Amino acid sequence: MAKPTPTEKRNAETVTPIWLGLAAVHRRDGVQRVRVRWLQVAAMSAGLLVAVWLMGALGMYFWFKLGRNFTDERYTENLAWPLWLTSSKYSEEHHHKMGEYYLQMGDLHLKGKRYPQAMDAFRLGVMWAPESLHGREMLSDFYYYYYRNEQSHSLEILEGGLPYAISKDRDYVNNYMVRLQQAHEPDKIIEVCQKYIAAKDCSPEIRGLLAINLAQVYIDLGRYDEAEDTISHYDLEKSLDGTLLTSRLLWERGRLYDTVKYLEAALPRFHNNDAILDLLSRFYRDLGDIDNSMRCIHLLILSNPSNAKPRIDLMYIYAKTGDDARIAQDSNTIIEQFHNDAEAMARLANFATDQGNVKLMLQLYQLAQDQVQGEIKAGKTPTFDVATFALLVTQAYIVQRQYDDAIKFLDNLDVEKPAWLEPNRNIFDSMRALADYGIGKPDLTDMYLSALIGANKTRPDIMLTIANRFLAHDDLDDAEKLFRAAYQLDPHNQAALAQLVTVDLLLSKSTDLSGNLEKLLQTRRPPLELLDDARRTLGGDRFIFVPNREQLLSKINVYIAAATKSRQPDAKM
Repeated sequence: MAKPTPTEKRNAETVTPIWLGLAAVHRRDGVQRVRVRWLQVAAMSAGLLVAVWLMGALGMYFWFKLGRNFTDERYTENLAWPLWLTSSKYSEEHHHKMGEYYLQMGDLHLKGKRYPQAMDAFRLGVMWAPESLHGREMLSDFYYYYYRNEQSHSLEILEGGLPYAISKDRDYVNNYMVRLQQAHEPDKIIEVCQKYIAAKDCSPEIRGLLAINLAQVYIDLGRYDEAEDTISHYDLEKSLDGTLLTSRLLWERGRLYDTVKYLEAALPRFHNNDAILDLLSRFYRDLGDIDNSMRCIHLLILSNPSNAKPRIDLMYIYAKTGDDARIAQDSNTIIEQFHNDAEAMARLANFATDQGNVKLMLQLYQLAQDQVQGEIKAGKTPTFDVATFALLVTQAYIVQRQYDDAIKFLDNLDVEKPAWLEPNRNIFDSMRALADYGIGKPDLTDMYLSALIGANKTRPDIMLTIANRFLAHDDLDDAEKLFRAAYQLDPHNQAALAQLVTVDLLLSKSTDLSGNLEKLLQTRRPPLELLDDARRTLGGDRFIFVPNREQLLSKINVYIAAATKSRQPDAKM
């Protein structure tokens, strides 16, 4: 080949690649130009995007697999990660997947009794998947049962799930309503019911549930007209719950005989429903109509022979009429038929305690011990709570004012040291305190009660029950201490506040009475009889120095007048 001439060399173009081949420098006749190679740029850009995509998916895979311990994570599932950033649909799906994983881990931790890890997993599950109603219920339960001072947060967690539950999950909505009732939050119940009952996506079944709860809280607050309007507007009387609620409204308004007429008329419509018969038996018993009360109970027994409750209710009537022989006969029959039923035996034990029937209570205590031993030998989980039966034995002794026998029984427990004694030590010591008061040892009573009040785990309802026992035995000072402690633990507990006012009146404690009465007037439907007693007592000379006495009397008079007006007494049948 011939060599190029100098002229040809001068006219020839030279090309030098730059920028990793994405461009080139062209030189000719001393002039150079830079040209971008767009095809290579496109190819390299596509390659880089693919590499970033694949590396991003790999990074996501390792982050979930190793960093978050997603054991079943697959690499291919993370290839859609760009869509998580650009598409709300894919982002929600990804969040839901992450939430479901944490919730599954929470269930596994809970099954393995790793409670702190379970709570953390449920918390993360709800954070990533807020629509998970199961996760919300589990997390709420943790705050409710394990962190008693976080009950408000427990309610907030459940409330956050209402928009997702209102169209499909009646049990979830009902659980939230029950929690609000337990927390004594009537205003919140009204707010939530009024908000969601009008929602377009609220299912008819859940709308009925909200209406029932709304009418219920109106009755609790004594707002009878609003309760009646709610029942009428949502046609609640067609349902069993609505019928029972209407009967309660009639009863609360003082229309006692209209109530039993209404329920009797409803019986055929609901095919002699057990709930109606049970309510009728109680109303008739309260009216002193023993024959009709027994008639309803016998119908309950015939409709459901396997239910021990009506049989035990019948024994309360026998106790009222003094038929001890029939009580002994029926108690033996119930034990023979229901001795394996822990709930039935506990109900019978409560009857024995209420009546101070020590012989029957000791028999049931021994039965509970034998049942637990038999269940353990058979490899079953015990269904009988022996501690409860032992406590009821002590209470039965105290009801009969057999204080020495109660102390002996408790001393024997200290010697035997059953496993269930220490976890319930404060409750048993409270019974010992009452027994010591009965035999004239107030110093020991003070010691045991101080331990009870100072204990962190004593529930307000337990303290209230113990306080009522002291009140029944005329120990007003110790009862007052316990009522006050119960109310301090649960400032929403109206029963504790009402009993505290009762004791203040009996003890003539003018310094505390004014404030406690003010609080009582702000609660839902304060007891009229108690307010009437307070009105008469405050008018006497003993409370002449009560702060703001005249203003307080005026408020009581206004409330009693309004409450009395809302009641509509009826004529006897």
